[in-house]
Amino acid sequence: MSRTQFVRIPNLPEHNVAAAVVSGVHNQEMATIRNNLREAGIYPIRTYVHKTIQPPVAAHADMLCHHFGKNTFLLALESNAISRLSHRLKQLGAQLLYTEKHLQAQYPADVGLNGARVGNRLFGNINALDPVLLQIYRQNGIAIYHTQQGYAKCNTAVVDSNSVITEDPSVATACQTCGVQVLKIRPGYVRLPGYPYGFIGGACGLIGPKQLAFCGDIRRHPDYPAIHSFLQQRHIDEICLADFSLLDIGGILPVLEYIP
Repeated sequence: MSRTQFVRIPNLPEHNVAAAVVSGVHNQEMATIRNNLREAGIYPIRTYVHKTIQPPVAAHADMLCHHFGKNTFLLALESNAISRLSHRLKQLGAQLLYTEKHLQAQYPADVGLNGARVGNRLFGNINALDPVLLQIYRQNGIAIYHTQQGYAKCNTAVVDSNSVITEDPSVATACQTCGVQVLKIRPGYVRLPGYPYGFIGGACGLIGPKQLAFCGDIRRHPDYPAIHSFLQQRHIDEICLADFSLLDIGGILPVLEYIP
């Protein structure tokens, strides 16, 4: 039986991913994505629908769960959605912390967990991130960079420890300020039913140190040539988990990886 370990640095697996937190929504597109993850050897740890936040994002992993690295996670306080997710993570040996504040329906009270961890940096709206999240990072010496964008994780596709793709100008500026290399793409062209559009960070996630999986066909994006070049320069392969246009599912959050 294959041995696994928790991903050491959030969003940046060092080996092939064995399990990832993803949306638990019941529809054909999510079923396709989860099935293709399984075929790649990745167990999908499904979220459930949070009853407080807006329905289009109520099962999004990047809204409900924040990984600090190794076996430590921060989950939204008290909800049926989280209690079920908590149970699955605990079965894997996770140490769970909970937010100080309850998530609320209206922005920015819904983005307490939506910080983007890129290597040893965190990007997010400091005024909206949950106090527990900020405290943990400050105690552990992780540099925190403010963005006007509250949906920082949704807007940030982590490519490697020093590279991201984003549609958001405030995320791009914050990243560039501290030396992170940024590919800025045009907004839109990522579906999020219930909203005009979603974001690139919510439509992908690393499933190996050199494999970025997209929830849909990245080749349909009008900025694909630039995206492809940016990834090629970093020796990152594109993996398309479906043949439909890109879908924001709340991201693919890698939590377990195989031990070679």
